[in-house]
Amino acid sequence: MRCLKVRNGVKLFLEGMLRFYELVAFTSATKAYAMAVVRFIDPEKKYFSRIFSREHCTMINGYAVKDLRVVSNDLSRVILLDNLIVSFSMQLSNGIYIKPFKGE
Repeated sequence: MRCLKVRNGVKLFLEGMLRFYELVAFTSATKAYAMAVVRFIDPEKKYFSRIFSREHCTMINGYAVKDLRVVSNDLSRVILLDNLIVSFSMQLSNGIYIKPFKGE
C-alpha cells in the first residue's frame, strides 16, 4: 500500500462535524483498502460509525456509483463529499464535489 496522507485540517473538520452528525465512510475502493484508510485516519474509532466500500456501490457504465440509500432511507439527512461527481450521480442533490487530493 502506498504511503497515506490526509488533507490538512481533516481531523479538525471531523471533530467539528462529529458534534452534529453521524459520520460514515463510503469509498469505491476495496473493503481492505477502505479499512486501512479508516484505521489510518481514525485509529481510535471515534469518527466513523460505519464503513461502506466498493461492494456497496452500484456499477453503472463501468463506474462504481454510491447509492446513498444504503446509508439511510431518509436522504434528506445524507450528504456525500466526493472528488468524483459520478460517485453521487444517483443522488446529485446529496453530493458536494471536493477537489481531488494528491498529497499537496
